Amino acid sequence: MNKEQSAHRMVTGPKEKQRFIKAGLVIVIIFVTIISAALLFNLSTRNHAQEVASTIEKSLTNKGATKLCDSGDPGLGPDNIEPYYGSYYEVQSDEQEAVSLVNSVASENGYKLTHASPTNRGPITDADQYLHLIYFDNTSKKSPLRRPQIRFDCVRIWSKYTGSKD
Repeated sequence: MNKEQSAHRMVTGPKEKQRFIKAGLVIVIIFVTIISAALLFNLSTRNHAQEVASTIEKSLTNKGATKLCDSGDPGLGPDNIEPYYGSYYEVQSDEQEAVSLVNSVASENGYKLTHASPTNRGPITDADQYLHLIYFDNTSKKSPLRRPQIRFDCVRIWSKYTGSKD
């Protein structure tokens, strides 16, 4: 065996192959770990309820409603097992126009709102004295998550505007 064959044999010997395979496995394990951590982080911070609401919110703001605030949770913690999202909007109109706006936006987004009442409260657990302020739909859209349907509630909160009209 000459020197060239001997040098070639050292590089491709069984120990070199084992080191190469081990290094490759370590790289693959590190890559899979990083990808898994990124996916887990994305899934644990992603609020599906907020994503569903985004089209409704866009429709409301496109029709002149002003978003005041919002809150929500992805529903993956020990204290809360369902995602939820809520937001508050202000509209410069009377009560009838505001209700019409909300019903229109809901309809455009695939929901059919029902006005809550003592005889038809749907999923609403509020006291009867507040039912006249609540509209709901919990049957129109299916959810890919734990619950079979997406629940959409709308609560009217009114304050008297005491300005003058010109």
